[in-house]
Amino acid sequence: MKKKLIGLFFVFLLFVVAGGYMIVRTLDQRNQANILEQNGLVTQGHIFNKHSFKPTLYDYSFSVSGRVFEGTTSHPGGYYLKRGDIVQVHYLPTNPSISALDLVEEIKSDNQGLMFLAIFLTVACLMFFGIFVVVRQGSA
Repeated sequence: MKKKLIGLFFVFLLFVVAGGYMIVRTLDQRNQANILEQNGLVTQGHIFNKHSFKPTLYDYSFSVSGRVFEGTTSHPGGYYLKRGDIVQVHYLPTNPSISALDLVEEIKSDNQGLMFLAIFLTVACLMFFGIFVVVRQGSA
């Protein structure tokens, strides 16, 4: 009986850690989008690769002060892009390796659903485990 409880605890702990990771990752992406929106500059770049799996990933490159930077995005702003297409790239002048295509608002809206799911799953797992422990203690 105690081994089952310990096993369940680790399963729920795994879900809580995964949910926490999703929350932190989403907040980091939203923070990066806000920084790009407030402090970023815009330049032109081009798509140099399109991955064939879902979600479709696009590799892009752009130049800043003669140096070439690359990025990857799965959020093409609702457009279907092909190799060679010209795109607008937002980048931080202090660190051009932090960049995104013209999609700052899209990153924010896409992450709202992911954030809700992560919080919901984390809270649901904690509640279920708490109810399970209370029921087990009551029947013991």
